[in-house]
This record gives sequence, C-alpha cells and structure tokens, in this order.
Amino acid sequence: MLLAMRLPVPEPGAAVDPAALLLTCLDFYRDTVADRLAGLDDGAVRRPWVPSGWTPVELARHLSFMERRWLVWGFLSVNG
Repeated sequence: MLLAMRLPVPEPGAAVDPAALLLTCLDFYRDTVADRLAGLDDGAVRRPWVPSGWTPVELARHLSFMERRWLVWGFLSVNG
C-alpha cells in the first residue's frame, strides 16, 4: 500500500486523546520510514545520502532508539 493513499494523521483537537494521537503519529511515521527503506536496494540503504554521512539504515536505527528512549525510559521510567 502506498503511503500517499493512507488517511492523514489526525490533527490535535479538544476531543483527541494526547496519548492516542502520539501513538497514531508514531505509527504513521514508522510506516513512512519503512516504506521509504523498502524502496531502496541493499547498497542504497547502506550508502550515505546526506552531508553528515548518515545512511538510511543508521537513521532508522537512530529513530527506533530515540522512540524507545523517550517512550519507555523517559515517559514510563522503565529501565532496560
């Protein structure tokens, strides 16, 4: 499924549960990154595309670490 066909992330509003909105946004952006990576061959995901030298694989790893860091360790105060 192409992400362009997905429903947009809900906008914040008075009736929107903040936790549900955050998780919906995370799902959307996880799917976006996975979709972009799936469209690249093995060489492309391991080749730097930006001046900083980061590769798409390193970016995905960083995003997963930061999500774990903030959601699990930061907000839930769980060690591990």
